[in-house]
Amino acid sequence: MVQLIGVMHALIKRNFFGGCERLPVYPTDGLINKINEFPDKSRVGIEWFKHEDFKDICDDLSRLCEESALDYVGFQSDEAYWVALRVRLKSSLEIVFLEEKDLWLRINKAVIEEARKRGTDQQRRKDESVLAHRKRITTQDYDAHMAYIDYKRLHEIERDDKFLEVIKSGLDVVISGIGHTDYWWANREAITKKSGIVFDGYSTEEIFGDANCDSEFVECAVPDPERVFSRIGLERSIRLIEKGKLIEKGEPFCVGTWSIIEPAKGYFEVYVDKRQSNRLSGRIEDCFGSATFEGMISGDELVFTKKYDWTACKPDTIKTPISYKAKRFGNKFCGYWFHNFGGNAFYMIRKPKENPINLALGWGKVLDNTTNLDKVKSIKRD
Repeated sequence: MVQLIGVMHALIKRNFFGGCERLPVYPTDGLINKINEFPDKSRVGIEWFKHEDFKDICDDLSRLCEESALDYVGFQSDEAYWVALRVRLKSSLEIVFLEEKDLWLRINKAVIEEARKRGTDQQRRKDESVLAHRKRITTQDYDAHMAYIDYKRLHEIERDDKFLEVIKSGLDVVISGIGHTDYWWANREAITKKSGIVFDGYSTEEIFGDANCDSEFVECAVPDPERVFSRIGLERSIRLIEKGKLIEKGEPFCVGTWSIIEPAKGYFEVYVDKRQSNRLSGRIEDCFGSATFEGMISGDELVFTKKYDWTACKPDTIKTPISYKAKRFGNKFCGYWFHNFGGNAFYMIRKPKENPINLALGWGKVLDNTTNLDKVKSIKRD
């Protein structure tokens, strides 16, 4: 049996300009005392590297950044936590490192590839038509999105698998990032069935608020459903790229995107559970979460309200109702979604699946017609 401990090993703090910085945090007395209570020679797995591996990984990323003319960002803020942890643990415990060098060398390449594709030329070229320019930048953005999802797959899913392989080798305690451990604890029965690993207790260190870097140790912890869904949302993004669908079972009534600029990010599937006359209700699934909706189709107008289930969505998902209004053009819908914090354009089509690039281009193709454009412009917020 394995005691599982999830920690926040760095504080990610947003600044006034919308950027982020990683600030160091340190282990709590509660966590140190709990681990030091384990018998001598207990095997303690931590989410960090052997010293020589860490240096090789940092050097590799620095070299790749230099070759690609990119700014280098290291792991120093995270290192502070794991160094402090090892210093404070009693020497009679056996430390086992969960991280694997070869996987991180692949992650480094994925980071560079995503940054390289994200920085491609967006300007309209000489003699390039509006439609050709729109298609080119949409395709470039989708390529960058796929590169980002590949990085996330390596960083969050393949690393998880590697960690579990090490845990299976025989550990008494595991200390890892809370994003990993929340998912493991929430899915512990499936993990036991697949690998034989039995987690018999769950504790966490969490930072509540971001005014400082002080953590709080929680002895009997409960996973945060939003953190658990972050992994599910990533799996949906991967499934969309590989299979063209977010949800494995069932056929959507229609599909669309609530982000014309980033169509894969905003890709959604609509499942109608109930329909009476022109009214319909059901659920909408996307990479941010699961939502219920109620609305109506009347003539060439579509109106519905969507609300995410807070137990099945990512942390940065809008939790309050979102209003959608659209005009219908055959089997296509063009319109806007509205919320207290603003809104944006969305596009939807009566098909069970569609390439995200085609969704983004579909909006432009419909509205290239002046009459259609005037209809959509007439949509007003309540």
